[in-house]
Amino acid sequence: MANLLWSNVIDGAQRAYPMLSDADGLVLAKEVLIEVLASMQVETGEEDVNITDGTREYELAYDPQIIGDVVVYYRTAVDAATRLTPVSVDWMDGFRDNWRTTADTGTPSMFYLRAPTSAALTTQGKLVIGLDPIPDTTTAAGYPKLTIYGVEYEEPLANSDVPQAIPNVRVLIEGIKRNYAMDRDPAKYQLYKSTFEDELAKCQSLINRQAKDLDAPIVYPTWMNTTKIV
Repeated sequence: MANLLWSNVIDGAQRAYPMLSDADGLVLAKEVLIEVLASMQVETGEEDVNITDGTREYELAYDPQIIGDVVVYYRTAVDAATRLTPVSVDWMDGFRDNWRTTADTGTPSMFYLRAPTSAALTTQGKLVIGLDPIPDTTTAAGYPKLTIYGVEYEEPLANSDVPQAIPNVRVLIEGIKRNYAMDRDPAKYQLYKSTFEDELAKCQSLINRQAKDLDAPIVYPTWMNTTKIV
């Protein structure tokens, strides 16, 4: 069975709004995709980052870009990795005196993410991952390096596949209709907003069924509790 394309999703929204152009539909699709991925928090990608002695911050890829629910490992070999503790820039300011100016190095144990807006700091639009302590080693022969796992956003094209991580494509159609109605059709906005939220809840329910809740009580049918008499 062929995957659905983004053009199919836009077609679905155009059935409600025939005046919605393909180009505008694709812009709205991008907005909705980011929202849905961030809400579902389904791991969809990974990225490796080489490190450099004395360098604290590293740009992450822009497209595809990991946007949330990030887990980071500091890997020193194929089978040797340490999970880094997530912190924030605010936390660093509160608990790491002079971290912005220090040149002290060591083995990283924590990471933070930020999005600088100055082109002098990083390429605009890209996220930055920062490490503490500052690495004291430069990547050689592949290690050490960071491996980052998380929700990944890849910019959709009309002829590209809808991500299979989204189990209910209807949520995308309803999201496009909601966003289109927000500025142009206030009478329908609340309807599509409610429908979108219902479809998003279905998505989450379908995803939750794939994961076993280890804390949930197990209920056995009566026949399994019957003692067999030999």
